[in-house]
Amino acid sequence: MGMIFSLVKLAPVFFINSLLTMVFVNIIDTTLGIAEIDYVQAMLVTISLWIVVAPIAFLVSRMKFSETQTW
Repeated sequence: MGMIFSLVKLAPVFFINSLLTMVFVNIIDTTLGIAEIDYVQAMLVTISLWIVVAPIAFLVSRMKFSETQTW
C-alpha cells in the first residue's frame, strides 16, 4: 500500500519535470539544430529517462561501498 502512495506523490514531479524538459529543449533547439518539442513529446522523453535512470539509481543505492574498494 505504501508503494502506491509514493507513486501518487511522484505524479506532480513528473509533470513539472516534463514542463522543464520542454522549456529547456526549446531553449537550446536552435543551437543543437533540432525541432521544438511540445508537452506530449516532453512527457515521452521524461518517462523514457525515468525508466532508464530509476533502476540504475535503485541498484546504486543498494550497493555497499567500502573504504578499501578500488575502481
